[in-house]
Amino acid sequence: MAGSPRTDPAAIDLALAETMRRDPALRLVLGLAREEVDLTSGRAPAGVTVACRAAVVRCCRTRLAP
Repeated sequence: MAGSPRTDPAAIDLALAETMRRDPALRLVLGLAREEVDLTSGRAPAGVTVACRAAVVRCCRTRLAP
């Protein structure tokens, strides 16, 4: 096991990786599309699993099954 990032510079990468695992910078919420959804990358048919940024989930709720 690595030492403290204060005493072991190599531990900084491990500490950062663990921080990003535990508290990711971008939160995604998976949902099931109730209807066809137009995306910037194309169209997702009804019934497929889609990922939304947590910040926009409020406006997507009507299109996603719980």
